[in-house]
Amino acid sequence: MANVNEQPYHVMEKASFIDRVGADNFCANIDVALTRAASLEK
Repeated sequence: MANVNEQPYHVMEKASFIDRVGADNFCANIDVALTRAASLEK
């Protein structure tokens, strides 16, 4: 996920969504997210 604002991120934390998905899968912007996705594809 990219560019998630603080309030929705906090709600996802409280729901344990961040733990399930992994905090490393939340990126600062779409460019970083696309680079991360490409690296996972290999």
